[in-house]
This record gives sequence, structure tokens and C-alpha cells, in this order.
Amino acid sequence: MGILTLRASQRRSLERQLRSTRDARAYRRTRAILCIGRGEPVADIARRLRGTRRVVYHRVRTYARHRPLRSAWSLEGHPKEVRLTGRNGRRVVFGATNLRTGHRVFLARARQPAGDSRALLRSVRSAYRGWRVVRLPDEDPSHTANGSVPLAERFGIELLWLPKRVPKL
Repeated sequence: MGILTLRASQRRSLERQLRSTRDARAYRRTRAILCIGRGEPVADIARRLRGTRRVVYHRVRTYARHRPLRSAWSLEGHPKEVRLTGRNGRRVVFGATNLRTGHRVFLARARQPAGDSRALLRSVRSAYRGWRVVRLPDEDPSHTANGSVPLAERFGIELLWLPKRVPKL
């Protein structure tokens, strides 16, 4: 299963939007979603659209959270009931990349508790045993949880903490 699964009706809707838009940003956003839906590698999409992988992931995540409602009709004067479940397909993808070879390790989970962060550390250790591993965590609670930092130290994984976000930048 890929990052995003599109139904045929969603794909047709996005393709219509792609043909009708004159806005370059909307074009790139829609194009990225269609390419991800086809299973193309994120790095290739980012290169082709002259963006970064982070931007592509953000566009897909935003689309997955706020999918457009399907069109429907009803008799005049009788509003159509639209059921919203509030349970969009969400998941967290933990990952690590070997910067020399490009080899990646992914771990997809439903949420982001500290235990899943530690599971990624175990996966990275088994995949890159004997290599120098550097992790770039931020201040997320799963990265700073009681077991994550000591486990990284025990595995010999160096932690380079990212600076706090600055909204003004």
C-alpha cells in the first residue's frame, strides 16, 4: 500500500482540476497528489516539480486530511445529507535514510507514541549495525520520551537536536 490511495472518481476529479487550473501552485499541488496516487517515488516527483520531498509529503498529507466532498444531487428545496465520519485515513511514517547509498528504512504506524519511536531506533540499529548513525530529532514528545533518548545512547546513535520552530521565519 502506498502513501495515498486514490479511487477512480478522485483521480478523475483531480485530472479535471489539473486541466482547468491556470494557477501554477495549484497545478503543482494537484500533480504531486496524482503522481503519489500512482505510486511514483517522492524524490522523482519533487525533482520534476522543482520542490522538496518535504513539500510533496505536506501536500499529500493536507489532501488526505481534507479530501473534497463527493458531488451529489437532491430535489430542489430538500437539502442533501452529507455524512462526515471525521475518521480520515491517518498514519505516521517513521523513516531513516542512508545518505551515502540512499537506502531507506520505513516504519508505518497508526499513531506516534514513544514506543513506535523506539521501534524505529531498533529497526535502524538492525539495518545499519556497525555504521555511524546520526538522528535529527525535534522536541516532539515521542522523541523526548523516557525510553527514546537512553535507547539511542545505548545503541550508539548520535542525537543532533533540531532547533525549536520559529514561526516568524
